[in-house]
Amino acid sequence: MDEPGQVDWGQIKARPGQYACPVHGIVQPWQQLVPACRDCGRAAHRAVLDPTLKVVVWQEAIPQTCAGADRHPLKPGRVALGTAACSCSPSGLHRTWTCGVCGDVQQWPPHSDVDAAPYFGPGAR
Repeated sequence: MDEPGQVDWGQIKARPGQYACPVHGIVQPWQQLVPACRDCGRAAHRAVLDPTLKVVVWQEAIPQTCAGADRHPLKPGRVALGTAACSCSPSGLHRTWTCGVCGDVQQWPPHSDVDAAPYFGPGAR
């Protein structure tokens, strides 16, 4: 394990279709922008069967569509993945998805003003 509280992805025994949190292991996610862990709010990864290797691999959760007026599908070749550093997130990062058609940017977890963020307390900078 890389750091305390992190799961060892290679040790999780999952069936295709199950979700896992990077902290809590196998979870039943709640649906927000992306499926997320009910305990900590982190994005949950989905177990899928790799058709070539015939093994279960973890797939990162991503929104199905952008939030722009036309709701473009976010699929390979039409979305740019990124990260944004921010102290309001428990991991210190937001995962971002930018629509390649209209430029709409979505992020998880949702941004909170630092004064309201529960991770560092009121007034933290």
